[in-house]
Amino acid sequence: MVVNLHRGKPLVKRIGLISPALRHFILFMELMMKDFLDSLSKSAWETSCARYNASRRLKVREIFSTISLALIGLSGIILSLIQYFWITDINPKLNILITAFSIILSMLLIIISLIEWGVASGAKSEALFRNAELLNEHERKISLFKNCLKEEIMDDDYKYIDNLRDEYEKIKSTCTFNHSPVDYEYHKIVKSRYYIAHTSESFSFWRVLKGRVNYSISSIWGYLIIWSIVAIFFFKVLKVIASLY
Repeated sequence: MVVNLHRGKPLVKRIGLISPALRHFILFMELMMKDFLDSLSKSAWETSCARYNASRRLKVREIFSTISLALIGLSGIILSLIQYFWITDINPKLNILITAFSIILSMLLIIISLIEWGVASGAKSEALFRNAELLNEHERKISLFKNCLKEEIMDDDYKYIDNLRDEYEKIKSTCTFNHSPVDYEYHKIVKSRYYIAHTSESFSFWRVLKGRVNYSISSIWGYLIIWSIVAIFFFKVLKVIASLY
């Protein structure tokens, strides 16, 4: 980053002799601009962290969907083998149930494939990660400018701060996907020491537990239910087959 070192004179000195009221107003504006710069840096930091979290969450969803599709396909094959080798021993009603469940698994295979194709978790994850990288770089740019900033803000500093704000908005708008409140809450939980030290927020045990659980399962709870149903059904079928021998 190139920081402009040839800034204009401080506004208070440049205007020469002024009334005390105007001088206080200018000092107040300088303080407001410094606070705004701190707020801009914090916003860029929070947004980048939340989008990193969103990228990781969607990547986990993509992995779970791939594994689920593989397991559902494998389950259909196993059910077909069970029917083929134990067709004469299995209870006719159970045989019908296995056939119906095989059809349901085939339908789930198609439905999940279409849903994941529409959701495009992988593409969203990549887009959010790239945007988080840009926001993280912009936050470092703001921090460097803050460190170079003198006690008295120069004329050119006001323009540069406005350019930083405009650049922040443009970087955010380059990504058509946004993080969810779950991702932002998880960021605050991970960085709870910062928020406890700088804000009035409190992080109770239940808030931390809820935030971590929501972040962990918000995108995969449907797959966990499907896995549980398939596992329970297979356990019942194997239990019946074992009772025949």
